[in-house]
Amino acid sequence: MRLILRTALTAAAAVVMAVASATSAGAGAQAKATGTFYYSGLITGAGQINNPTLGPCYIVDVLSLSGFNDTDAVATVYSDLSCVLQGFRVDPGNNVPFFQYASVKFSAN
Repeated sequence: MRLILRTALTAAAAVVMAVASATSAGAGAQAKATGTFYYSGLITGAGQINNPTLGPCYIVDVLSLSGFNDTDAVATVYSDLSCVLQGFRVDPGNNVPFFQYASVKFSAN
């Protein structure tokens, strides 16, 4: 009887540890947009960001003049390198209108 109880407790502990491990591993994963953001910079030339992570600021060029948001997320372009000054929203499937920008951040619709 004692052996059965010990085996059951060990199995239960293993299940709890497996669930806790899977939950903490999933918590670190960040959401990503699907698709590509295309840009053309004065210094770097043409470039793209594929399947960008939602949230972080991406530096594209000191001076980008055009772009196309071919992702399923909203792209916000900024004139500074750290995505803190006022941004301009670019919805999925739209071009960046004539706006000089240096960085971009992606968010859910």
